[in-house]
Amino acid sequence: MDMQKKPKIVTAEKTRDGVLIEFDDGSAALYPASLLAEVFPQAVKLVELDPNEESQSSFDSKRSAIHTHTAIRK
Repeated sequence: MDMQKKPKIVTAEKTRDGVLIEFDDGSAALYPASLLAEVFPQAVKLVELDPNEESQSSFDSKRSAIHTHTAIRK
C-alpha cells in the first residue's frame, strides 16, 4: 500500500497550451493539451451542457459529479 501523502490540487488554470495545476505541497505543473487529449478516454466523463446555459449552478453540478465519482473510487 502506498503510504506517501499525495498532493492535493489547489488551483487549476486553463492556458493556451494546456492546464496549469498547482498543488498544496507548493509544486506546479503544466499539463499540455496533447497529453490531456491522449488520456481523455480514461477521464471521468461529465454530461455536456448547452454553452448558452453555463452558470454557477451548472458548474456546481459538474463539481458534484466529480466529487461523487472520486468518493466512489477511494
